[in-house]
Amino acid sequence: MFRVGISGDLLNSRDEPCFGIGPLNLLKDREDIEIFWMDKSITELDSDMTSKFDAILLNLPKANATRVSDSNCKLKIISRFGVGFDSVDIEAMRKKNIIVTNTPNAVRRPVAVAALTMIFAAAGKLLQKELEAISQIADQGEKPVLAILGGAKVSSKLNILYNLIKKVDKIIIGGGMAYTFIAAQGGKIGESLIEEDLIENAKEILEIANNLNKEIILPDDIKASTDFDQNDLIKTFDSNKIENGWMCLDIGAKTIEKFNQAILSSKTIFWNGPVGVFEKEAFLEGTRSICNSLKEAKTLGVNVIVGGGDSIAALKKLGKEDWVSYISTGGGALLESLEGKTLPGVKALLNEN
Repeated sequence: MFRVGISGDLLNSRDEPCFGIGPLNLLKDREDIEIFWMDKSITELDSDMTSKFDAILLNLPKANATRVSDSNCKLKIISRFGVGFDSVDIEAMRKKNIIVTNTPNAVRRPVAVAALTMIFAAAGKLLQKELEAISQIADQGEKPVLAILGGAKVSSKLNILYNLIKKVDKIIIGGGMAYTFIAAQGGKIGESLIEEDLIENAKEILEIANNLNKEIILPDDIKASTDFDQNDLIKTFDSNKIENGWMCLDIGAKTIEKFNQAILSSKTIFWNGPVGVFEKEAFLEGTRSICNSLKEAKTLGVNVIVGGGDSIAALKKLGKEDWVSYISTGGGALLESLEGKTLPGVKALLNEN
């Protein structure tokens, strides 16, 4: 006789098999098979079970080495109901030549339902606000719309630049990003950060902006040092006449005023990325001025949206995060959206093909 034990936690509230009666009906006429339901309270197989059953269908109870190592163990197969083997000591079963299987298809629909439920639960007010913020930046914001893009590298925001230049009215480019564009215009940038392989892209973006009558705003003057950590040796240069041996680490006074005017003449603003090495006090002034101008703009009714870890960190460092219209927590997902991509999760929720 081949005896099969089934863990009691696979019975529902009506004491019916949660997987339906059909599979058991296939076996009811087999005289050589007996089926037993184990107690619902069992959390671990004991030696009585392993010596009694040839096969066991488990849900939550654990099957470990201690119980199958007994000399009277007759267990030949353990089937784990569902996905995974987390409750079964696989190595111990292998040593005893006990076959271990699972039944992933049995829980495919419940898992899918649970996953979708979590997606729809998550896709509440927060996702709605993220999508509204993206729409304000790229499509429906009150004009003129200004994007302030900073940070170190053009490469991290290249696709955003290509997309936003067609959507917004003005783009301020600051931080290390700016010097690839200044070099593309023929400027001398000393030892400032540059991505030489993207100079042609920078030229193309500048040309697109000109053809569309859009404005790209670059620094006029900058603060530079000979070394990233040489905070007491600072010199101001025109942004296109930086001497060899000097690197730009912040914007200068004329640029601060220029950026301030662009901010205060806009109605919708998106800021992503600092305009200087804000982590160092000597080069914080440019990013501080951006924050102050944005706060002033907000008091005038301008919609101010901030996204990106460094921008949020700068706001917190300066204690100015409480006045922003909206701070995006979307991270990379926000940036992908601003590249013009439809995110897979949003696509599924909108039922787009």
